[in-house]
Formats: sequence, C-alpha cells, structure tokens
Amino acid sequence: MNYLKLTTENRHVLYVKSMSKLHRITHLAFNEVGHAILFKNKDKIAVSTLPGFPEIQLMADLYSGLNKYDLENLSSNSLPFADMYMYTYGGYFQIAGVFDSVTSANAFLLQRPDTAPLDSTTFKKGDVQLHFICAMKKSRIITK
Repeated sequence: MNYLKLTTENRHVLYVKSMSKLHRITHLAFNEVGHAILFKNKDKIAVSTLPGFPEIQLMADLYSGLNKYDLENLSSNSLPFADMYMYTYGGYFQIAGVFDSVTSANAFLLQRPDTAPLDSTTFKKGDVQLHFICAMKKSRIITK
C-alpha cells in the first residue's frame, strides 16, 4: 500500500499547521512512491509527518490552506501537543498523540488526564489502525 485517502470512523477532519497556514489533510502517503503518485496525479503536497510515525506523510491540496486565522496552541513544557487539530463539534481540538494500538493509546490517556480519545482511522495499514488522542478543550480561534 503506497497511499490512502484519510477517513475516520466519526468523519472528523484533520488539519495541520504548516507554512503559516492551516491545511486540511486528505491523504496519507506511506512511502516515496505514494508521495510521487499523490503529487503528480492528484496535486497533493506533504505538509508534515504523522507524530510517532515519521514514514507517514500527511498530504494536503497543493496551493491550499487557511491563513485568515490561527488556532491557540495548548502546548506547554509539561503537556506537549502536536501542531495538528481535528475539527468536530464546532471547534478545533489539538492532537496530543497518535497511536497504532488501543493499548498504547490507553497507556497515554492514563498519563494525560487533560486528553481524551477522539477518533480512529477507518482503514488498517496491515494490522494497524491509527487512534487520535486530543485535548479535552477546544482551541480558541485567533483572527489575524
């Protein structure tokens, strides 16, 4: 498998802050072949990699991204978050971690009471399903 369209069980939308913009992630590229296919045939660019999975590239539409506003970053030295957000329930929830097993996600949740499980992918890469853990509170929208 070289790439997949990103869909989650609850149909939430994943966004990444990159290049001073907020990009909607539409596909995941699992290798250079997948990246090349998405770039050449579907006009997608890599805007980041998936936290904890540097081989998985997060792909967004070429020449896209929102730059009219910014989102509050909830990260601190003791409670880090990624520059990723899921849009759901009328707000953006910052991603604290992405995990490939329920066991590792649950272990993380025990250490971080400020987080909660939000969504999982509908696909399984081999025997792996990705699970997204996010902040329990929405990030504020900041107008530029």
